[in-house]
Amino acid sequence: MLRQALGALLILAGLVTVYQLPGPSLIYLLLSVGLVAVLLWRPESWLLVLPAVVPTLDPGLWSGRLFFNEMDALVLIVVGSFLVGQKAFSFRSLGVPPRIYLLFLLVALIGTAIALLPPPAFTSHTPFDYLSPYNAVRVVRPMLWALLLWWPLAYAWQRNSGRCAELLLSGFAIGLIGFGTIILWERGVFLAIVSSFNPYAILEALLDTTTAYRVTGVFAEMHTGGTAVDAYLSLAVPLACAGTVVLQKWPLRLLCFVALLVGLYAAMATFSRGLYLALGLSLAYYLFVFVGKVQEQIGLRSRTKTVILLSLLVLLGVAYASFVLAGYFALGLVLFTFFAVVGLRYALPDRLNIAFFAAAGVLGVLIFFQLQGTFVESRYNPLASGQASLVAGIVTLLVLAASVPLAMAVRPIARPVYAFPALAVFAMICLVAIPPFTGYRMETRFATAQQDFTGRLDHWATTFGFLGESPLSYAFGIGPGAFPRHYFWSDRRREERISYVFSQEDGESFLRLSGGDFNVTQKLPIRPETNYRLEARVRAMSEGANLVVSLCPKLVLFFHRWQPNCLRASERPAEVGQWQELSVEVNSGRLGAYWPFSLPPTVMLSSGGMVDVTDVRVSNDWENLVANGDFSSAGDYWIMASDFNHLSWHAKNLFLHVLVENGVLGLLFFLAAILLALARLSRAKASQALLANGLVAALLSFLLVGLFGTLIDNTRPALLFYLVLLWALTFRRGDVATAAARRQSQARRRS
Repeated sequence: MLRQALGALLILAGLVTVYQLPGPSLIYLLLSVGLVAVLLWRPESWLLVLPAVVPTLDPGLWSGRLFFNEMDALVLIVVGSFLVGQKAFSFRSLGVPPRIYLLFLLVALIGTAIALLPPPAFTSHTPFDYLSPYNAVRVVRPMLWALLLWWPLAYAWQRNSGRCAELLLSGFAIGLIGFGTIILWERGVFLAIVSSFNPYAILEALLDTTTAYRVTGVFAEMHTGGTAVDAYLSLAVPLACAGTVVLQKWPLRLLCFVALLVGLYAAMATFSRGLYLALGLSLAYYLFVFVGKVQEQIGLRSRTKTVILLSLLVLLGVAYASFVLAGYFALGLVLFTFFAVVGLRYALPDRLNIAFFAAAGVLGVLIFFQLQGTFVESRYNPLASGQASLVAGIVTLLVLAASVPLAMAVRPIARPVYAFPALAVFAMICLVAIPPFTGYRMETRFATAQQDFTGRLDHWATTFGFLGESPLSYAFGIGPGAFPRHYFWSDRRREERISYVFSQEDGESFLRLSGGDFNVTQKLPIRPETNYRLEARVRAMSEGANLVVSLCPKLVLFFHRWQPNCLRASERPAEVGQWQELSVEVNSGRLGAYWPFSLPPTVMLSSGGMVDVTDVRVSNDWENLVANGDFSSAGDYWIMASDFNHLSWHAKNLFLHVLVENGVLGLLFFLAAILLALARLSRAKASQALLANGLVAALLSFLLVGLFGTLIDNTRPALLFYLVLLWALTFRRGDVATAAARRQSQARRRS
C-alpha cells in the first residue's frame, strides 16, 4: 500500500510539473494523462516510450525551461506508474542497484552539497543561469533519474530479458527515426518538397555537403553548442545496428534497419570528426563480432571470411574513388554492378558457372562504356579524355574482381532473404557516408584538425587549472555544473564573457544584457508578407551601448554570421540610465513562409555594451506575438543562444570533465563503472552475445566521442547514457529467465 501511495505521489508530481510548463499546458497535461493510462495498462511499455521520446520531443526551445521540464515529468510518471501498476514487484526481490554506480553518484552528490552549502541566494534568474551553483542540480538530475529507472529496468530484465531488450532496442530505433526526420526538416528537405517539388532542389537539400550549418535537432541544451547530438547518435546508431541483427521479429528488424540508415545520415549531417571516428570503429567492431558469430554457427571457413571482407573493402575504395571523380551517378553505377553480379550468381544454378562468368563479363563491358562517358563528361574529373577512359576500365575491373568472388562466397552460406538486406546495408552506408567525406565542409574540417587540436589542448590546460590546489577539490572536484562559472571568472578577455540577468527594480522587470557574443531568443508564429511593429523599452547602462532586435529563421544555433534572411532594428539610447522607446515598422517578407516545414521565426535580442530591455513586442493590428515580453516571469519562453562561443560552457573532454567536476574519486568510480559494465557484457552467455556486443559498441562509441566532447553535461543524452550503462551493469540478471517466466512459456507452448 505504501508503494502504491508513493507511486501516486510521483505521478501527481509529474502531472503538476507538466501543467506548469510555459506553453499549451492543457495539451501537455492531456498527453501525460494518456501516457499514465498506457503505462498502467502495459507497465513495460515505458521501455519503448522513453528512448523514443527523449531525443524527439523537447519543447525547451519554446518554453525556455532547462532545469525542471518535461523530461523530469516523464521520469516521474514512468516510475510512479511502475510502482502503482506492478502488483508483484518488491524492492527486496531486486536487491541493491549496482554499487559502483551508487558510489559515482554519491561523489557527485557530495560535490553538489559542497557547492550549495551554505545555500546561495535563489532568485527568479537562478533557474535559467548556468553560472549559478544551482546548475549542479541540472547536471546531476539525469544520474538520479537513471537510478530511479533502474528498478523498472531490472524488474523487466529479470522477468523476461528478451522482451526487455526487444522493447528497448525498438524504442531507440523509433527515437532515431524521429530524430533523423527532424534532421531532414532542419536541412530543408521538407521545405524543398512543399515549396517547389523540384527534384534537384530536394536532392540539393538532402545531399548538401558544402554547408557550414551543422544540425542540432531539437535538443534545447545545444543552445550553448556542445555535443548533445553526437552523444545521442553515438549511442543510438550502434544499438540500431544491434537491433537489426538481434531482434527475432522481421518488422522490428526492418524498423531497426531503417533507423540505422536514418541515423547514419543524421551522423553524416553533423560534420563531426569525432563522431565519424567513433561510429566507424564501433560499427566495424560489431561487424567483426557478427561475422565471427556467423562463422561459429555455419562453419564459415576463414578463407571465405577473408574473401568477403577484402571484397567489401575493395568495393568501398572503388565507390569512394568513383564518387570523387564523377559524383553520384558513378557511385550508383558501381553499386548497381555489385548488386547485379550478386543477383546473377543467385539466379543461375551452380552447373551454369560458365554462364555466370560470361554474363558478368558482358555486364562489365556495358558498365565500362557508361563509366567512360560519365568520367569524360564529369565536371569533377581533372583527367584528360584518354586518362578518364583508362580509369573507367580500371574501376570496372576492380568492381568485377571484388563482386564476383564475393558472390561466389556468399551464395553457399546465405539465402537471398538474408544476403541482400545485409549487402543493402553496405550499399546504403556507401551512399550515406562517402559524399560527406569528399564534400567541401569535411575537407575544411580535416584540413584544420591540427589547428583545432592545438586550441583544444590550451582549453584543456585551462580547464584542468580550475581544480586549484585544494585536496578537497582534487578528491571531489569543483562540483557538478561548475565549469561554466569557473570559466567565466577565470582570467579571460572581458569581451568573451557572456552575461545576462533577468532582474527587477522598483517593481519593474527587465532583462539586462551585459555584452558578449550571444543573444536571447524566443520562437514566434510570424506570418509571411505581414506588417509588424517591433517595440521595446531600452535603457543604456554604459556609454555607447545599444540594443539590436532581429527577426530570423532559426532553430537553435547559427554557424555563419552572415544571415541575409534576418530583419534587424537597433537603438542606441542618447542618455545613460534613462528608458527610451524603440519602435520600428517591418514587413516580414518570406519569414515564416511554409511553416512548419521551414525553420521557426525567432526574435533575437543582443547588445553592444550593457543595456536593460523590457516590454518587447512584435505586433500587428490584432495581436502581440511575444510572450513574457516584460520578463515578469523571468526567462519563461526565452532561451539564450551562444552561436559561436562554445568553449565557455564545455570542457570538451568527457574524462577531463568528470575529473574537474567530480574529482579523482569521481573519475575512478566512473571508469570502474564502465570497465565493470564491459566485463559483464563480455561474460554474456552465447545466446545474448550479439546483444551484449551491441551494448559494448554503443558504450565504446560514446567514450570515443567523449575524447573531444563533454557529453554528460547535456541532460537528455546523459539520461540515455546512464540508462544504457545501468542496463549493462544489470546484464548478469538476465542470463536466465525467472522460474515463473519459464513456466508461463512452457504453458503457452503446450497450449
